[in-house]
Amino acid sequence: MTITSRRKTAAELFGVRAIPRNARDRLIDKAIDLFYTYGFNAVGIDRILTEAGVTKTTFYKHFQSKDDLLVEAVRRRHDWEMRAWRAAVRRIAGSDPAAQLLGFFDVLDEWFNAPDFQGCIFINAAAEFPNPHDPVHQARRGAQAAVPPNRP
Repeated sequence: MTITSRRKTAAELFGVRAIPRNARDRLIDKAIDLFYTYGFNAVGIDRILTEAGVTKTTFYKHFQSKDDLLVEAVRRRHDWEMRAWRAAVRRIAGSDPAAQLLGFFDVLDEWFNAPDFQGCIFINAAAEFPNPHDPVHQARRGAQAAVPPNRP
């Protein structure tokens, strides 16, 4: 398990997300990038619409509010990360369970030291939405609960 001296970006480490197929996917994809880079509360709907290239009418066709988009962005990021983490560990460690355990830490090291690392989006969501009844907090908690515990 050799790690190269040049740090990889998260996209190089985990692979890129699927290309958005429609306006809804473009909204979610762009929202994930903007929320991760700038924070959930710092990004307004108008910026997401502009960068996704969609109108407010299109936005409201797919989402009732920014909160609905926030929840879907957290869920979509979780789905992508679970697939990406598994693939990154397999690339480093193959199918051997002991090597995968060590490979997991290699992936963490690469991710934490990636030039585009902005922290864990789920921890960021918990910090920005601390109320446990908030839908975004609940989506984040659901993503966290979906990660299987480490068992011998």
